[in-house]
Order: sequence, then structure tokens, then C-alpha cells
Amino acid sequence: MGNNFLSQIDFIYLFITLTWLIGLIWLPKTHFFKTLVLAILCVDFLTETLSNFLMGIDKSIFGLYNVSVLFHHALWLRVLVEKSFFQNLGKKLIWGFLVFGLLNLFFFEGWNGFNFSTFIVGALFYLIGFIVESFQYLQKEDFAFFHQNDFIVLSAPLLFFIGFSMMFGFRNHDLNAYLILGKWELYTVISHMGNIIYYGMILWYVFLERRANHLLKRV
Repeated sequence: MGNNFLSQIDFIYLFITLTWLIGLIWLPKTHFFKTLVLAILCVDFLTETLSNFLMGIDKSIFGLYNVSVLFHHALWLRVLVEKSFFQNLGKKLIWGFLVFGLLNLFFFEGWNGFNFSTFIVGALFYLIGFIVESFQYLQKEDFAFFHQNDFIVLSAPLLFFIGFSMMFGFRNHDLNAYLILGKWELYTVISHMGNIIYYGMILWYVFLERRANHLLKRV
């Protein structure tokens, strides 16, 4: 069993683990916004660890990922709402997403396959909310927001959501398996790029927050 688990470990899993560990050590637990970011890292790390274990013993990972997507997307939406001008509406949209995801899980796409619609709907909610929020800051001429660390972490999942939503939206195995330069499957390329940028930006955010906290302590 141990060897099967180790065989599932790749660079992306190690990168996720590193980001989670650094976030766990450096992100303050007393700030709600940063606690939400840490919660997302915990969900991602646990999901990847459990999925590696399940694949190592030849068990289905669909149920795990379907539940994980519900938590992952809902937490990202909560992060976005925390900095938004539409908090009341945003919280209602989060509950709406969760209800949709649960209905899809129990009555439509089910437990035996990946819930593509849940991923896409949650990602779409986030992308629309991010665009609306950005325009709100632009209209108020609050350009300082776009230079803040919080904007970096809010931007982190954009390519991840867009890339995977496009792949899942087509639901075309031949397209996903298309070889780029005759070597790499399109799905693998998008997955690796999306994850590297996603976790790389979160890691960057954690480092910037760490540096900012050190500077505050010196003042």
C-alpha cells in the first residue's frame, strides 16, 4: 500500500504540500481573510493526499473530488465576498452554489462520476464576481487595491478556473488527449500550468504577507 501511495506522488502534489506547509506556518490564524486562504490550502492538500491514497488502493476518487469542489469553490467565493461591495448578495450566491452542488451530487451527475457542472458553475460565479468587484474598484478610482497583496490572492485561481472549465465544458476526451508537440496531452499541460500558477501566486502572497508582518513589527 505504501509503495502504491508513493507512486502517485508527483511534482504538483509536492508543490501543493509545500504551499500548504508554508501557509500553515506563516499565515496568521487571527485574521479571517487569511484563515479562509489557509482553509483552501488545507482542503486542497487533504484532497490530493486522500486521492493519492484511494488511487493507490484502486478506489474511486470521484466522490472525494465532488465534495472537495463544493468546499473549494465555496471558500474561494467567500474569500472574494470578504473584499467585495456586494457582501449580502455574495453570501446568498454562495448558498445558492452549495444547494446547486448538492442537488447535482445527489440527483443529477451523482457520486459515480465527476460533477462537471458544479465545477463550472462555481468557477463562473467566481469569475463574474471578480470582474464586477474589479470594476467597482475602478469606478471608485481605488487603484491602490490592485497593488495590494489581497488582489494577488484573489487573482490566483483565475487561470485555474478558466482552464479547467474549458476542458470540462467540452467533455471531449479526444480534445483532452490531444498531443502538443507530440509529447504532452493538452489536459496535462493545462492542468500543470493552471496548478503551478495557482499555487505559485498563493505562495507569493504568503511570502509578501510574511514580509509585511516583519516590517510592521520593526515599526
